[in-house]
Formats: sequence, structure tokens, C-alpha cells
Amino acid sequence: MIRKQKETDFEQILDLGRRLFNSKFSGLFSWNEQDARETVKHYIKTLYGLVEEENGKITGFVGGQIYNEFFDYSKKVFHEVVWYSTTSGLRLFYALIDRLKKDKIDKIMFPSPAGDKRLGEFYKKTGFKEVETQWIKEIL
Repeated sequence: MIRKQKETDFEQILDLGRRLFNSKFSGLFSWNEQDARETVKHYIKTLYGLVEEENGKITGFVGGQIYNEFFDYSKKVFHEVVWYSTTSGLRLFYALIDRLKKDKIDKIMFPSPAGDKRLGEFYKKTGFKEVETQWIKEIL
């Protein structure tokens, strides 16, 4: 089942984020529980978000900001801020697009990790155009 996120989803979303963060960013970033708790609280209160739930357990969460397009303020854009999923994420991806269409959101933007060719190919196949990727370097 896919539905809008609720404040009562907090602990499950935090746990999902912790597990995925530790498996994906181990060695590059360290998990700070206090900061993560504040961030997830902020996400739940301020982002347009959906959760994917199976047997009462949250297996996916996507949240993003809705704002006016840069040069055409009559258009609305969803910009993905966070995506956690222990499944393939396809159901959540398509449910998000359907929900955004119903809510009259004109465009959707997903940042893509640099070098993730499989994800880039998926986005291209589903009608997205590549605009930018993100690179990171630790400097301190």
C-alpha cells in the first residue's frame, strides 16, 4: 500500500533511513542520531511525501519540495529531497508520479548519484532528461 506520510511514521522512517544510510554511505559519512531525528521530523512536517507499506512496516519513503518553476511561476515543480526504499521502488516511483499529476504538479526532478548509469538509463526510459549530476568530496 502506498499512502501519504503521517507524523506517526516517524520511527519507522528514521529506522529505514538509518539502515539504508549505513549500507550506502559507510566510510564516507557517519550517522548522527540526533541530527537524523531532527531531519526526519522536518521531512515529515514539511515535505510532500509518500510511504510504501507492507504488512504494517514501511519499506519506502519519498519526500520532496514543491515550488514554482524558475522562469514560469505558474508551473509547479516537485524536487526530490529524500528517497529511502528497501524494495525496487518502482511502485513508489509510479505512485508518486500519479499523485503529482492528480495534484496538478507540472514537473518532477530527481537528483541522480554521479556514475549511477542504471538509474540514469531508467530515468531516460521513463521520459526524463538529464540536466545535472551531483559530486561530493570531503575537504576537511
